[in-house]
Amino acid sequence: MKNWAAEAKAIIRRHGTVILVTLGRSKGSTPRGPGTKMLVGRDETSGTIGGGNLEYLVTEQARKMLDSAGVNLRYQHFALGPLLGQCCGGATNVLFEKLNPEHLPLLDQVIEVVENKRPYGLISVTKGNEVKKHFVTAAPGDNDDEISEWHRNDALPLYMFGAGHVGKAMALVLGRLNFEVTWIDDRKNQFPEIVADNVTKILSGDPVSHVSLAPAGSIFLIFTYSHNLDYNITDAVLKRDDFLYCGLIGSQTKRTRFKKYFLKSGGPADQLKKLTCPVGLCAITGKSPDIIAIAVAAELLSLPYIEQEGPQ
Repeated sequence: MKNWAAEAKAIIRRHGTVILVTLGRSKGSTPRGPGTKMLVGRDETSGTIGGGNLEYLVTEQARKMLDSAGVNLRYQHFALGPLLGQCCGGATNVLFEKLNPEHLPLLDQVIEVVENKRPYGLISVTKGNEVKKHFVTAAPGDNDDEISEWHRNDALPLYMFGAGHVGKAMALVLGRLNFEVTWIDDRKNQFPEIVADNVTKILSGDPVSHVSLAPAGSIFLIFTYSHNLDYNITDAVLKRDDFLYCGLIGSQTKRTRFKKYFLKSGGPADQLKKLTCPVGLCAITGKSPDIIAIAVAAELLSLPYIEQEGPQ
């Protein structure tokens, strides 16, 4: 879930209560890591803790909590072995918390910092069957009666140029991954009406100018309708020395032509080593927009500096 607090608030508005499930400390191999969240309502769920029998059992127990007036908190240990029919071999702790309208002010605080990409902490202080959640902006301490989480925005900035078929397919894939996407095109009516929360659409008459606006450490993907525009954007990217990745859609022939263009315009030859063209894992050879998008995403996720787990 990109913004679990917004999802929780929406379910509370509709149904009055929701169970917030959070994975705690784990040992060995587990489907998802600590801090992963799932929301369980009476007839809906949002997010996933990894699927399988663990998620099925946790969902059942969460729904029983919804019907138990005196139960607001559970913290349970699960071994992911034969008992659950899972072969992960690890173990995890699961926190169940019942949220209701009293929690809306806290959820609003979380929504605000998530939308503004600021780090925050949550401390759940447990006393018997009661839990008090506190919002903090400094790393929490260690206390036996406290379950603490620290959240930060690790999403890498990614600038994608082109809202054609490949760009649209790419936006769908990136919308589920840990990137902060700025999506740029110079044509009206190209963007879909609805995009993921981590995707910002920009209609610009001068796409090249946005290269200089990207922060250091950005990823660039270039998929425009025009070879000349592709070249101009790529040229601007490679003349920076602070980007993580530059991917240009096309063939080896297109790469060779760009190399000549770049060197003729005075570009430093060493920077050409940082250009990826063609893009995408070479083992994935399909040419449809969806397959290209999957291949590019797979290549990005294979890079050593990419944090694969995004907001939980």
